[in-house]
Amino acid sequence: MFRIFWLIIVIFFSVLFPSQDALNRVPVGYVSKVEHMDPNAFQDSTDYCKYVYSSAEIFEKNGNYKTAAEEDVEMLAGYFRDFRAWMETEERLSEFDFDFECINAGDFFDIKLKNSFSDYDNYTVWFFDKETCTLYYIHQNI
Repeated sequence: MFRIFWLIIVIFFSVLFPSQDALNRVPVGYVSKVEHMDPNAFQDSTDYCKYVYSSAEIFEKNGNYKTAAEEDVEMLAGYFRDFRAWMETEERLSEFDFDFECINAGDFFDIKLKNSFSDYDNYTVWFFDKETCTLYYIHQNI
């Protein structure tokens, strides 16, 4: 019975704070940040964050991020388009200031998908734009 209680507690907190593990993947060293976490999040959440760095060096050395190839540009844009639609649905578009033109080959990214019906059901995307030295974090779980 005691084990069941602790299992319920662990599940409760993992649902309550779904983005904490993902945010731990944001490299230290940013000079500024803007975080917009879903204020109504419990099980579902839509989070948008930006972290500005002084250079791209930390991402060039970080093994967690892939270098975007030309064929990755449209795939990344697809996630940000889907995310923008969710922000619009939630009437939070004023928090979303992503410029789709910043996605280029040579930038860095990582994507974490949770098993679901499609790639757009439950995803976390980290995208680093080398030109502005900005890491964008989007998390969608609806």
